Amino acid sequence: MADHFAATPLPGTTAQLEQLLIQAFETLTGQPITAEKYFGVARFPRSGMSGGMVSPQFWRETAVPLLLSRFSEIT
Repeated sequence: MADHFAATPLPGTTAQLEQLLIQAFETLTGQPITAEKYFGVARFPRSGMSGGMVSPQFWRETAVPLLLSRFSEIT
């Protein structure tokens, strides 16, 4: 996701950032962030702890709120 946003300027609001994150999640994984179960992404390495799997629950409940919180602190 860092590479995806490398050339993107920061949005003006947390709501705009949330939309960008949700859209990027789907673009990069091919699945909506609302998916119920974790899923594999073919281009992600199969080795290591995650084994190429993505947890939409983690992104919904932990990662996106954390990023929004950090954004709020700097704006």
